[in-house]
Amino acid sequence: MAEAIKFCIKCGNKVSPGAKFCRSCGHKLYEDGEGTPVKVESKNKDQKRAAATNNAVPAEKTEEVIPTKAQSERAGEISANGTPGEFEALSFTMEVAGKMAGAAAGALQKTAIMTPLGTIWEGIKSIIGGAFCLFGNPKALITTALLALVWIVLGMNRGSDSPVMKGLSWLTFAEGGFGRDGLLGTLGGICGKGAVGAMLLSVFNGGIPKLFSGVSALTKKGSGKVEIVPILLGYLIGVVTDFAFTGVGSASAQTTMAGISGIVLSLQALGSKEGFLYSFAESFTAQKVDGVRTAAFGRIKSLIIGMITGFAFITALTSLL
Repeated sequence: MAEAIKFCIKCGNKVSPGAKFCRSCGHKLYEDGEGTPVKVESKNKDQKRAAATNNAVPAEKTEEVIPTKAQSERAGEISANGTPGEFEALSFTMEVAGKMAGAAAGALQKTAIMTPLGTIWEGIKSIIGGAFCLFGNPKALITTALLALVWIVLGMNRGSDSPVMKGLSWLTFAEGGFGRDGLLGTLGGICGKGAVGAMLLSVFNGGIPKLFSGVSALTKKGSGKVEIVPILLGYLIGVVTDFAFTGVGSASAQTTMAGISGIVLSLQALGSKEGFLYSFAESFTAQKVDGVRTAAFGRIKSLIIGMITGFAFITALTSLL
């Protein structure tokens, strides 16, 4: 008696002789009649011999059911060659495991988004930890040491009329922290130096491709819509941060590198989707979904665009002073 080709009653895909699970939808077969395969046509002798060679188990006698049009069309796309039932079960198990792993990864991603204050605190710890990690990275250590030496030399020669000194002072933001009133002003200038230093170090550590990716991301249509409110908030953050670096009264063309570094670092964050600035934007714009702080990618991009605009505006304005 010719052996029948059978199809899953749930999805219409062909199932192999002796299969316990449907390879396409994972539906369990031969359980109290549920999921009984559909008998459509008989196999020829060569097909039967190929199934026997693959150690296929003969299928149980099943009730003949007329397939629907969708099932028949889908079944027509499936090859007549069968797969042993144990491979069907293994395929289904791997598919389920993959879905579970994906769900677990998604859950971890959701819970990883912290509050803005938490992100700032983690950033501070990262900066402290990164300072110690420099000793294990000779390239970064040498670059940082050279930059610190340049700052010291330029600080000792403040007020020099030498074009070289002025050029280096502008490039490295050597004026940051000098001539500022109060502790907060000095700290703001030092943070500005840190931003400029991070920007310069990124040039030697593969930051250029990230910069171009950020420029491309400005016009590329991604997930989520660009919103005006996050843009305005980002603009305000950019302006305030720039003035914190340079000081309102001491901002001039000589201090514009602080704003330029803000633009570059923001573009790199947008292009790489990583780093402190991106984490801050992610935490600042996160929205709650089922009680979990979840990333809102359109808002993240909007906030960073606003920051870039704020830095660019103040840089252009102070370059005229």
